[in-house]
Formats: sequence, structure tokens, C-alpha cells
Amino acid sequence: MKKVFKSILLLIALCLPLLGQRVSADVTEEPLQVVVQHQFENPDGSELVYGADIALSLYDISKQYQAQETPADAQKFIESFSQLSAQQLRQYLADNKIKKVETVTTDVMGKAHFKVAGNDNAYLIVQDQAIKGQTILPLAFSLPLQNEDGTPKNTVELYTKPVKLTSCAYFYKYGVNGDKQIALADAQFVLGQEVAGEKQYLAIDETSFVASDDPANDTRVKKFTSDEQGLVLHDSELAPGQYFFSKVKAPNGYSISEAAKRIAVTVADDMQITVAGVQLVELVAGMVPSSFTTAPKILNYAISEDKPNQTPTVPTDNGNNDNTSFDNSGPKGSSVGGMLAQLGEKKGLVSLIGILLVSFAVVEFIRQRKKRGGKNEK
Repeated sequence: MKKVFKSILLLIALCLPLLGQRVSADVTEEPLQVVVQHQFENPDGSELVYGADIALSLYDISKQYQAQETPADAQKFIESFSQLSAQQLRQYLADNKIKKVETVTTDVMGKAHFKVAGNDNAYLIVQDQAIKGQTILPLAFSLPLQNEDGTPKNTVELYTKPVKLTSCAYFYKYGVNGDKQIALADAQFVLGQEVAGEKQYLAIDETSFVASDDPANDTRVKKFTSDEQGLVLHDSELAPGQYFFSKVKAPNGYSISEAAKRIAVTVADDMQITVAGVQLVELVAGMVPSSFTTAPKILNYAISEDKPNQTPTVPTDNGNNDNTSFDNSGPKGSSVGGMLAQLGEKKGLVSLIGILLVSFAVVEFIRQRKKRGGKNEK
């Protein structure tokens, strides 16, 4: 009888890990309906308009989501997608080899319907192609989601947030004073180009360029002033070609360096812009995405440091001091309501019990075998 009991115990121990996996698979197979409502503001300022015939794509980011170490990390991971520009998003999907699940076109009411698996999965919905310079902020979400009574939802409604994308030239102005770097406000620049060997500068109307021997004092020339974050921004699009920013006024206590006198700007045919050798991302809703950690930074040295002619470098750290970072597994983040950690703990507990039971069964088998061997010797 004891042998039968031990055999049953061993069989249960071997099957427990598989049982845990089967339960997880059963939950995952239950489909969840995701309804995305796409609408945007009417250009004339009236009520919202349904965004019909817009292709929205679904990506499975479960692997990257489940790789997060803590619930807090997983939550940050989900939230971080809303801070990505379209270029950064495309790069992230490519770097992590994330495959598209499907693409659905919104109907006349601006709705797109997706079916996804539940459990502890995570998904991303994006507009792959901007239309007339407009796209939506990436929609990332994790499952399961619950109703107020604690029951799992079988339908999830999401609303898009349309934003305008603009390819603009910009950089950050920083000052070096000893071992400190600080954002410099009130530095003035002009935007110029060379035409047949003649320097011309963007005019006040921001549509034409005028020749000038003294752009700093020429009232016809548009001046760009750095804000408190040091940002210098030309907030409209430029035609493809070669341009340069030139500093015409330094903040008090700082000199105009050689590097700041001519900051190269290249606008490619595809409207990709490079400033000081750094490829820029588009403005999202008129703002530089906070996740853009390689924005060009032009440095000037304080006059008090006696380095007025030192050539500053262009580091690749973030001009707006944002600390968001990415690795191959994606932005670190966590699950809604801590479900990722809870599911992981349950799976780990089941596996641990199975291992303990297997170990117990093996030890008992060896002990009994030795016992029988001893009897045989007698």
C-alpha cells in the first residue's frame, strides 16, 4: 500500500508544473474584445469628428512587458510609450523585433475592433502612417482588466489622442561654469543659409530669407531666443537643404564660442533633420518628446572660467534633463494592479511545490532501496 501511495505522490509531483502551465494557457485563450474610438478636433474648432478610414495596427508587447522586474517597472513600461515620437516608436519596434498582429481600419464611426488574448499579456496600438502630419499617441495596455465588482472585463474601450507631428530644427543651449552645466536662457540666434556664396537669414515673416551684414541688429531678421530649458526652436518646417544657426547674443557672463557661431542644420528630402550631427525626432503636439535623450546640446563657457575661445563639444545626453532610458527589452515598467507579480508568484509557487515533492519522492525511493538491499545481504 505504501508503494502505491508513493507512486501516486511521485506522479502528482511530476504533473504539477504542467498543470500550472495548462491553467495559464486556458486563461490566455479566452478572447477579449478591444474597441478603439478614433476622433479628432475639427479644424474649424467645432465638435469632435470621427476618424474614419484610419489604419490602426496591433502589436504584442507581452514578452517585453513580462520581462519587467517589478509591478512599478511594468507600469512605467506601459506609460512610457506615450512619450515616444513616431521615429522612436518605429525604432523600438524594429530593435525588439516586435511583429504586427493585425491592422484594422476604422469604420464610419471611427471605431476599430480587435480581439486579443487575456491573462498577463500586453499590447500596443499605433497608427503606422501619419496622415497630413497627424497621428495618434501610442496606446499601450496590459491585461487582465477588471470591472468595479472585480470580475474580468470581456470588452475594453480605448480612446485615441490625435497629435500633430512637425519636422523642425532645434537644439539646447547650455553653459559650463566650472564643473557645472546649466541651461542658458536668453541666448539669441539667427537661422541662415548660403546662396551663391552670400549669407542670407530667415526674415521676420518666416517664409523668406534676406541678405544682411549685421543680422544681430537687423530688424528684418528673425531672432530665436533660448528658453529657461535652453531650448532654441524653429517651430515650422524648412525646405530640404543646408542651413545654420548662428549665435548673435550671449547671456550675461558667457561668451559666444566658435561652435555657436555656426551650428550646421541639414534638412533631407524626406524631411529628416540633423542639427550639429544629431538626427532629430519630430515635435509631438509642438513639443520635443521627453524621451528624446540625444537632443543636441551646444555648450558655452563662462567668461569667468577664462575659456572664451574653447571649442565646446556636442554631448549626446538629454538637453531637457529627462532620465527616461531604453534597452533592448524596452522601457522598464509594470502591470496594472500588480497582476504581473501575482501571476508570477503563483506559477513559481506551483513549480516549487512540484520540485519539493519530486525531491522527497527520490529521497524516499533511495532510502527504501538501501533498506531492501540490507535485507538481501542478510
